[in-house]
Amino acid sequence: GCPDARAADVFDATRLLTLARPDRAVSINGASKAGLARLTGRTQYWISEPRNYGMLLRWVYAQRWYQSPVPADAGEASLWQARAALLDVLAYDNSSPLTQA
Repeated sequence: GCPDARAADVFDATRLLTLARPDRAVSINGASKAGLARLTGRTQYWISEPRNYGMLLRWVYAQRWYQSPVPADAGEASLWQARAALLDVLAYDNSSPLTQA
């Protein structure tokens, strides 16, 4: 199949995983690849490869902020429960041409 179609399928799958498990999954999309690469020290190509998604998640799970205990404050605990998904806030590039209508 077409590499762009395969990437779109992977991006859609990670989005659905993240909606289902915001505590365990990270969304990858065209506007977040560069940021995720920067955060992880990997290349955008590496981030986009489906076979590397498990390694990306293992990187997330190994981070100190991910392993922190559940906060006592209810509001902070709510954010903690979506901590993997919130990585997108740091990675997403709103100025990317991919985010323009």
